[in-house]
Amino acid sequence: NQYRSKATEIVTKIIKGLNGKVDRLASEVVDKVEQALKQALQSQPQPEGQGDKVTTNLDSPISNVLTDNNGLTTLVQNVKEALEKHLEITNIQGGVDKSAVQAAIQNLQSKRQAAVAEVKGALGASHNDEAKIEDTDLQGPATEALKSVKLEAQAGAVKTNLKSGGSGKTQINIGDSITAALGKLEQLKSGTTGEKEPKPDALADVKEALSAGDSGAKTEFVSLFHIKGTDGYSSLDSAHWYIMFPFLMVLVGMGLVYCIYPAIAPGMIVPFYLIDKIEMVLLIATIFPALYVAIARSGKLIPGFGGFFDPVSPTCNWGATNKPVWLPGVPLGQGYHWHLTDLVIPTMIILAYLFIYSLHYRDSSVARSIINQPKMSTCLTILFYMCHEISLAVGFPGIFGGNGGGSILALTAQLIGAFLMCLLAPYSEGYIIEYKRHDPSNWPTAGMTRWNALRYWTKQASKNCNKNLAALFTKDLRRDLLLCIERNELI
Repeated sequence: NQYRSKATEIVTKIIKGLNGKVDRLASEVVDKVEQALKQALQSQPQPEGQGDKVTTNLDSPISNVLTDNNGLTTLVQNVKEALEKHLEITNIQGGVDKSAVQAAIQNLQSKRQAAVAEVKGALGASHNDEAKIEDTDLQGPATEALKSVKLEAQAGAVKTNLKSGGSGKTQINIGDSITAALGKLEQLKSGTTGEKEPKPDALADVKEALSAGDSGAKTEFVSLFHIKGTDGYSSLDSAHWYIMFPFLMVLVGMGLVYCIYPAIAPGMIVPFYLIDKIEMVLLIATIFPALYVAIARSGKLIPGFGGFFDPVSPTCNWGATNKPVWLPGVPLGQGYHWHLTDLVIPTMIILAYLFIYSLHYRDSSVARSIINQPKMSTCLTILFYMCHEISLAVGFPGIFGGNGGGSILALTAQLIGAFLMCLLAPYSEGYIIEYKRHDPSNWPTAGMTRWNALRYWTKQASKNCNKNLAALFTKDLRRDLLLCIERNELI
């Protein structure tokens, strides 16, 4: 899951790096020897009387790789002799034919793995017992694992916590054999034969290093969570099934709002003098959903309140638990209560239906209780628009947060929502134009079934919508505006 602990990844990379350390050293030795042979072949002057011979000392390039730090200095001579024999350039320090050196270089390039195997053989059968662990063996893999979440600065703390002298339980001694270090980092996996897994103590030490103090990775990780890079926030692998609720909130909240507001509600159901007052109320009220989410998401604006994973923020997991493995500690609690905001979805749809129903069935009890009833129409209009604000304020954080949607679902929801908004708003305009053309005493759908009436209004709204869209591309705006006024087609 997108909150999973980086500790497992870090320890696994360290283990993998230690197991492959001798392979890397052997490969580096082959590289250094190849470079030394090329330099000797190209630039080293030959002493008088030597003829067409090349001389070089391979001890130096090999000892640059096999150092006291990795504990392999004593094996430099063995490695040199094994390579010289394999490449047929024995005693090159005393001089060998130029053609033999050229053949050795070609051998290294074409049969590299064979040369690497010779070096490993010269290092001894139990390579991990001979080679020693270094600082870089701990810090390097940790840095690589933490780069993806922009926390590579914490790699030093990870190394310190795993080393002896640190506060952790792993207590790896720099200079120990690789075998000894691996024994402190991994254990046999229960129920398997020979398969190994990271030890709990090592994982706990890494977690502690990553979340230590307000200035540690905990604060930095939370602050960067919303701009996570390429390793998972954009994946749907960890998306929960209930991600569909914030997803639907965005679709309905974006798509439906301008189909109804402000042309139908408040425009056609509220007394005219109330329209400006409703807009003033909404101007102030719409601040609060987004303001609350910002405060709850931050966790800093009000000390002790909120945080990215805290259940008071919609960025939490809307399920049974909020215990990100990344941040060790007490579970933060459940996030089920955020599903109460799912009610804005049916509320917006029902209100939109009631507004349109009231326009067509003015003698119904629903219409009489809404149209030109200041209190009811005002309350329902404000409720409708606030549902829109809540759906966006909660929906997008719900997708990006602990429900696992990430940028893929968020951008998909925004794209579909924007499409619905751009489609339904002019479609609604076409419907209103058709509605205003007819007198209630001569209603066009009188005597029709509800299905046929729906088809009529849909068809006419579509025609007017298409006509309006075509009229947008005009060269004579004054003429078209006067025609709209004459035909009473202005909303």
